[in-house]
Parts: sequence; structure tokens; C-alpha cells
Amino acid sequence: MANPIVSRAELAIGGNPMTVKGVIQKTSLLLGLSAITGVGFFLLCAYGRFIARFYYHGSLW
Repeated sequence: MANPIVSRAELAIGGNPMTVKGVIQKTSLLLGLSAITGVGFFLLCAYGRFIARFYYHGSLW
């Protein structure tokens, strides 16, 4: 019986058989991209809050 995680990864890529190493590399890539996206979203929200505070109150603090 095939490993369901490997089978899903193969289907998502187009049916080409993948090795465990390939699955780990793709998983690492997606995890890294999601981490970068999360940090970027956090910084965007923090920067927006900082700018809004300065804009509405007229001072940095």
C-alpha cells in the first residue's frame, strides 16, 4: 500500500512518481514560503498600525 502523503504529492504535481527526498524538499519549500508570507503579513499589519497612529494622532508616540 502506498504512503498517502506521497500519493497526494504525486497527484498534485502531475502524476510523476516522487521519492521521499523529493516530497521532503517540496514540503520544505512550501513551509518556507508560508513562513515568509506570514512574516510579511505581520510586518505589513504592524507598519500599517504605526502609520495610522502617526496619521491620526500627529505624533509618533
